Amino acid sequence: MIDFFLLFTPIFFVAFTASAFLMPILLEKLRANAIFDHPNVRSLHALPTPRGGGLAIMAVLLAGFVIGLAALGFPEKPLFLLPALLILIGVSWMDDRKGLGVKIRLAAHFAAAILGQFALPDTQFLGDLMPFWLERGILVVAWVWFLNLYNFMDGIDGITGIETLCILAGAGLLFATTGSATPIDAALVALLAGGTAGFLLFNWPPAKLFLGDVGSIPIGFLLAYFLLKLAFLRPIAALLLPLYYLADSGITIVKRAVRREKIWQPHREHFYQRAASRFGHRTALMWILACDSGLVLTSIFFQNHQVIGFVIGASIVTFILYSLNKIGSR
Repeated sequence: MIDFFLLFTPIFFVAFTASAFLMPILLEKLRANAIFDHPNVRSLHALPTPRGGGLAIMAVLLAGFVIGLAALGFPEKPLFLLPALLILIGVSWMDDRKGLGVKIRLAAHFAAAILGQFALPDTQFLGDLMPFWLERGILVVAWVWFLNLYNFMDGIDGITGIETLCILAGAGLLFATTGSATPIDAALVALLAGGTAGFLLFNWPPAKLFLGDVGSIPIGFLLAYFLLKLAFLRPIAALLLPLYYLADSGITIVKRAVRREKIWQPHREHFYQRAASRFGHRTALMWILACDSGLVLTSIFFQNHQVIGFVIGASIVTFILYSLNKIGSR
């Protein structure tokens, strides 16, 4: 545990400082080039807001990642994450600028997930119950689904920053307590956490800057990587960390499907969106922060009693969703 935090702490503060320094510079560049997120069916902001804050997060993360890889002699497995990230950043930034077709975006997402799975351990979740290639194929599809879910849930000020920092807090603590983190894992957790914290200073409601797909897509990709690595050791604990996002999105999709609505179209029907539309972004964020904090604590303290942990975590999410639904229905 001490080794993990000795590595994590200085990297986090360097990444935070660099991100906070770059954000206002980037903000002015985005304004000058008229790169704005305009109000639409899905959004809850009233005025055009610059988007692309993820560029600064990714610049800090990539710089630190390359330095870390070089310092360790470019280890083979984590090296696969570098081209995956570059593909996602490049395609997502083009999508933020000009808009790209679904086929191009999905092709990039699948290419990144295929590369990313080579960075995972060579063992199987299900042992001999299915062929290795089939399990990895399912994993790739799940990876693409998760990073798109993460992007789609970015619907109010501050939500992705809060969710990301909470998942990283849980992942970091689980890596530390299980002793399963490599130096590159610890560095990546610290770089992403520090970069996101610097961005959150400008995205806290009322937001001056939005993340953009160039941030939310690569962040979702990296979080999926951390969660999958943890799942080899603590599957239920890894599931608990993003459980609020999984539950809110899953229930909303089912409800829309039952009503025969087009589930892929933008909307404002998530639990947190309905609460934020009535009582503001900060109210919804505080409920989500309380939920995520409970999930982090549950994943840590019940990692060796995972069934109990899952029951507690599911109860926390159920209570939060019920509360947000009541708030949004007033």
